[in-house]
Amino acid sequence: METSDNSQNQQYRTYQNSEDSFSVDLPVKSGEMEQQTREIQTDSGARKMRGYIASLKDKAFIIGVIELGMVLDNEQKSALVHESREDLAANGEVLFKGETEIDGFAALTLRLCQDYEGMKSYVDVLFTVIADRLFQLEVVATSVKKLEEEDTTRFFQSFSYTVPGPGTE
Repeated sequence: METSDNSQNQQYRTYQNSEDSFSVDLPVKSGEMEQQTREIQTDSGARKMRGYIASLKDKAFIIGVIELGMVLDNEQKSALVHESREDLAANGEVLFKGETEIDGFAALTLRLCQDYEGMKSYVDVLFTVIADRLFQLEVVATSVKKLEEEDTTRFFQSFSYTVPGPGTE
């Protein structure tokens, strides 16, 4: 489900996903959110991972979701998001690491520069665990300046998790 909004000459739509219980604002020009699902191997066995991506010419908005198979306590959540951030940080030059909140949930952030097929890309990433899922929100751009644009900020700040009601799981 998508709804539209205008803000500072940029048009936005809200993408809502009932399977993973989240919504997020995206630039209208980014086109449809594409979904890919695959199984990945983790230390605790095979897990289902879904990736959602919408792209502009010089920027991509990505949400990765891994089903954990159980609800973690706060210590386990913290360990998992730290491990996830460090795994990704090993794939590029770290420009910034931080802590934040997203929709009231503790989260870790990462900005890095990566080489991809001979080209530099810049990535802002946010990691959080909500319910029984690890969420990884990413914006990949051609420059740091592109990461500092309104659409990037809105993407991260608009993320919202909806607790599924009875009978919706």
